[in-house]
Amino acid sequence: IGATIATGANTNSVGVNFGHNAETGVITVYGSNVCESGVESSILVQLENTPEIDLEIFPVPNVGIFTLTVSFPEETTFNIRVYDKWSQTVLEIKDARTSSGYYAKLIDMGNVSTGVYYVEIFNNTYREVRKILIRK
Repeated sequence: IGATIATGANTNSVGVNFGHNAETGVITVYGSNVCESGVESSILVQLENTPEIDLEIFPVPNVGIFTLTVSFPEETTFNIRVYDKWSQTVLEIKDARTSSGYYAKLIDMGNVSTGVYYVEIFNNTYREVRKILIRK
């Protein structure tokens, strides 16, 4: 409880998102082959408490033009990536910088199709993802 498979279902690699208040967790993996014989293995995960960032995107849904604001506890450099449901990058902004920990940008993705997209803000310390809906 408190964790979800984020990426990698039915593959050789799995990403797991734990809840914001999680400190430790156990991941149990069961694998089987075509003969239905399998093996189970568990690992204990110790999580570091990462300071949260405040990410807002509005309006949602939108027509491909939206405002992104993000607040960090301190001034920092980070990246912005927007990708589609197939994890294909449709927009990337590298080395964005905050001013006094705050960043705001009008994003124009008017050239993309109607659909669900994911906005990811990340650097070596922080990572936050939000889902947006673009309707044309």
